[in-house]
Parts: sequence; structure tokens; C-alpha cells
Amino acid sequence: MRSAVGIVPGQDTTLTGWLADVELDDPPTAPLAATGPDGSLLAAPIGDGVHRLAGLSTATMHRGTGEPLTLEEVREQTRTLLGRDLGIRNPRWLSRYGNATRQATRYRAGRVLVAGDAAHMFFPAGGQGMNLGIQDATNLGWKLAATLQGRAPDGLLDSYDTERRPAARAVIDNTRAQLALFAAVSPEQIALREVWSAALAEPQTNRRWARRIAGFETRSPPTPHPARTR
Repeated sequence: MRSAVGIVPGQDTTLTGWLADVELDDPPTAPLAATGPDGSLLAAPIGDGVHRLAGLSTATMHRGTGEPLTLEEVREQTRTLLGRDLGIRNPRWLSRYGNATRQATRYRAGRVLVAGDAAHMFFPAGGQGMNLGIQDATNLGWKLAATLQGRAPDGLLDSYDTERRPAARAVIDNTRAQLALFAAVSPEQIALREVWSAALAEPQTNRRWARRIAGFETRSPPTPHPARTR
């Protein structure tokens, strides 16, 4: 449908990361993040004795998303990035994910409206797609209802595009910036990552970016009382 109405250009995958939900014989005592010239690694518990490992390894980041990820590769990359393999075993999920980035040039084409993953896709840094999609649906839902019930003022439905496209653009920009830091390989890129890491140690900066990644900085206009949309 999106292609039929011509509203979803973008960039194909150029880099891939990997994800593994596994059990660990030597789990970290707290969620951890490791970065270095060989890439980046995140590890955190997700319940039932399972940890999620998410990595971007400079040695393997050009492998295709369809290339199978093996447990031995996860062990090897974890040893390279962390210095130990954490006793990885019993995989529940192994996959690669890419940085394909797309955004609809408009969120409405006549009777076709797009939201969530239909409107935008990007590198899953910080898992921001879910909140962004929920906010799209919240913004669109009441406007669509008001329009269908005949009580919407002129232009109300068009304001969905005006308000939500910039919000997705901001998330796309910050995920691209995060990917640049995750995939740092040159001395200049690694230095940028270290400088930015030091900046995030400042509480105010840390809080601001935590709120942004969590989706709390972009506020939708309040839903008006039905009487006000007549």
C-alpha cells in the first residue's frame, strides 16, 4: 500500500548488528555496556534467567540481515568486545538487524493514512519505535474519529502529518547519531564517542537524552473536548 501511493523513500541496510537472548553461566551483576575499537555491546536481564545481548561488531557489521547468526559467533564477538564470553548457552533467539531507514514523505495520501512502522523505520537504538508508534496512533485516533463523526474542523486530519512527521524525523536523526557512535572505528570517531560519553555523565544532559530516547520530550497536543471540534 505504501509503495502504491509512493510515500516511503529511504535508505537500505548498510550495517548490521546482532541480538541474542541467551542464558549465562557468568552473568554481569548489573546491566552493562562496553565500547571499544572492535564495536559495542549491551547486556541486560529480560526475565526468566535470560539475558539479552545486543552487539555491533566492526568485523561483522557488513554481513547481511539474512545471514544466520550462530551461538559460536555470539560467543566470539562477546569475548572480543567484553574480554569474556559470560558463559553463553541455551539460546532463545539469535538474529541480525539492520539500519534500513525510511520515512513516509507524507502521512496522508487521500484516504490512506500511515502510522507506526508503516510510516517510519530506523536502526533500533534504544527501542524507540514502539513509543513513537503509540504516539502516532494516539494523535491520529481522535482526529480520525472526529472526522468520521462529522465534528472535525477543517484541516484537523491534515494536522496529524504536520505534528507527527517531525517527531519521527527527530528519532531518525538520534538513532543515526547513536549508530555512528556504536560503529566508531577511526581514531576520530572513537574520540567523538569518548567525548560524548563524558558529556552524558553530566546529570542534566543525561536526563535530557534519557527522556528523549524514552519518547517523553515530544508531546502531542491535548485532545480537545468533543464540543470544541464541532
